[in-house]
Amino acid sequence: MKKDIMFLLKMLPLFCLALNLHAQGVAKTKPSTSTQHLTAIPSRSNVANRLKANEYIKKGMEYYRAKNYTQAASYLEKAANLGEFSSQSVLGSMYMKGEGVPQDYQKAKYWLEKSANQQFAPAQFGLGLMYYQGLGMAKDDKKAFFWVEKAATQGNGYEQARLKLGEMYLRGEGVSQDYQKASSLLEKIATDKNSLPDNAIQAMLDLSVMYMKGEGVQDHQKALLWAEKAANLGSPVAKEVLSHLQAESVTDYLKVGNTLQFNKETYYLGWSSHPTDIYYIQEYFPKDEKAESYHQMFSVSILYGDALTPKVGADTKVAELELRKSTDACCNYKVLNNGDSYMVDFLVSQKDEKNPELLSVVEFNLYLYRQVTINGKKALELDFYSRRAYGEEIIPFLQTLTETRKEAFAEMTKTDIQCH
Repeated sequence: MKKDIMFLLKMLPLFCLALNLHAQGVAKTKPSTSTQHLTAIPSRSNVANRLKANEYIKKGMEYYRAKNYTQAASYLEKAANLGEFSSQSVLGSMYMKGEGVPQDYQKAKYWLEKSANQQFAPAQFGLGLMYYQGLGMAKDDKKAFFWVEKAATQGNGYEQARLKLGEMYLRGEGVSQDYQKASSLLEKIATDKNSLPDNAIQAMLDLSVMYMKGEGVQDHQKALLWAEKAANLGSPVAKEVLSHLQAESVTDYLKVGNTLQFNKETYYLGWSSHPTDIYYIQEYFPKDEKAESYHQMFSVSILYGDALTPKVGADTKVAELELRKSTDACCNYKVLNNGDSYMVDFLVSQKDEKNPELLSVVEFNLYLYRQVTINGKKALELDFYSRRAYGEEIIPFLQTLTETRKEAFAEMTKTDIQCH
């Protein structure tokens, strides 16, 4: 499975970069305004040629956006012949992909070189990509690096080129391998809110694989973090990587087992953590449910310490819920003392980010605190059941909450989980 993931990760940027080369590059690097195109003409061009080039570009890009690539190529070639560099770049990309013209790598290289030599970053990057992939020429990583670096270091840096530059440092392609430079370039793209989504996702995936493979530093938690961030942006590849990492990272620290039974349903170990020497936590979910979007969850945690009693645990939770009441109108709780254990039954909610007058999540929880001794050491054990509803599920959820609470209480009183 790792080989499949690595192949997908290696190929994804090439597909994305080829598809987005000029459409995003021209828009991001050079605004499509009349003034911009007029000033883009080399100074030796006369005014008449400047005006012609400007008109050709305007018509060419209108046809391009309408996906009439044949007409687009016709007008853009007229502007390109007048020396206008952005039209040369777009035209070169069209020859590279065969849009509106027969695919011709030599013509693609010709026009991209014309534009690249006028310091146009998207063309420099496109030329670098041709050398990198060996399109119409022998693959040459050194020449690819030369042009990609030029595009990446101009002004604020062409974003796709910065991404590719980071990956080339990561793999040592055309340059000495340098994990520190790779990490720095990739993190800037991954954390910049203005990054294009595809670029941000790819940078996050690259970082995740770096940490997973130990390229520079091996850190499974950071690998998980970056994969999760990419998955949250909707990347199918990232979701596959995340699933793989989660499967590798889930450990039954408490020797409870990989499955638990609660209220006649089977829960599977889906996440675990051992953040400190005295704290362990494991979360279980019904089949096909995940931590970020669960409807039901059962959790077991252990916190070692002689002074940690069930009352201390319950009081700490109550104090937290009292604070929450100021921002969560749904928040309420009930505490039940069963002698040597405490239960805290509570309801919390989360507002919809886009419409604060609506709720996006409502969550019912039942916490059971009890003191245990494991291998001669006293500890506080917390077993808890959580049930969630999202969006339109919330009203039916609240209508049946009384019955849900009853069932959860009955099951929790019978729970006898043995941690080791």
